[in-house]
Amino acid sequence: LGTMADLRGRVLGEAQYRATFSAKWAGVDLPLPPGVDLVRKDKRTMSFRVADPQHSNRMLLRELLGMDAPLVAFEEVPRSLEQVYLTAMEHVQMGGRPDRAA
Repeated sequence: LGTMADLRGRVLGEAQYRATFSAKWAGVDLPLPPGVDLVRKDKRTMSFRVADPQHSNRMLLRELLGMDAPLVAFEEVPRSLEQVYLTAMEHVQMGGRPDRAA
């Protein structure tokens, strides 16, 4: 069965992380490590989907700091048990398996 983190990963997919900046930062030409995808970007935040956080986050932070990004926070985007439940129920209603992210 695994842990709650395992269940979240199976149902919701890869973890997401958010970088928050103290000032507007364009982040143009930010090289993303393998397994990291940009999900969302605005003037003061960037969100990433990360396949292997233990490996990729270190490289991503190195890139951000190397580009003098005004980084003030880098954290995992919380995913609640309620999100897991609702997503699982959506998969069941669509005839899919609840342990497979869409």
